[in-house]
Amino acid sequence: MFTPYIELNKYRFNYNKDEVLDESFIQELYLQVKKLDERKVKWLMTQADTQQIKDVFKDYTIKTFQVYRMGSKSYVNELLIMNFVPTTNY
Repeated sequence: MFTPYIELNKYRFNYNKDEVLDESFIQELYLQVKKLDERKVKWLMTQADTQQIKDVFKDYTIKTFQVYRMGSKSYVNELLIMNFVPTTNY
């Protein structure tokens, strides 16, 4: 349902045909999760660890974890963003 990794970068890929990854995308994503909140749906998504994402989703539970990127052969931080507090540590 959600496409991750909005940053102030030009991407060489799209997750879906004709998808545009820009500032309006993250704002639309925010509006969509608010609709889920209104319906009392629990949701979780991953996003790149950027200040923009942290600012937009600051009212939600945010956890940081590391993932390995084959292209750069390095670990980078990712964010788990959710509208609930997990009951276990991971």
